[in-house]
Amino acid sequence: MGKYTWSFDKDADLWQNALSATVEECLEDARNVVRGAQDADPTFLPPRVYVGEAVEYIPHVDAVSVLELMESDAYAFCSISDEWNPISSAKANELEELTEQITATVKAWLKKYGHEPNFHGIEDIKSYPLFGEVMK
Repeated sequence: MGKYTWSFDKDADLWQNALSATVEECLEDARNVVRGAQDADPTFLPPRVYVGEAVEYIPHVDAVSVLELMESDAYAFCSISDEWNPISSAKANELEELTEQITATVKAWLKKYGHEPNFHGIEDIKSYPLFGEVMK
């Protein structure tokens, strides 16, 4: 993704500030938020801002999990079906192929109906003072 975001709270569950192309853009955005907040509360000055790399969530569907669910469903349908075990008879490359096909189908469905993920994870978080150099 190569984009960054920021937060005043490193441990926040959600980092809801806009994505920026650079760390400096994140710092400037945080500075602007502080300047605006100081109009209402002149004492508002967080000691630092945290900037992290936004990492895109990419959906992945594991074929083994799907087949296990099908085996369980088949057993509930007919207990004698416990003799049907496509996982144990499948080769690794066959399971990889099925994983790729199911994942591609799910991604296409998500895109078609506008259900694609609209969130990201945060990695490589660094601490910066609001008006200075990176802090360790």
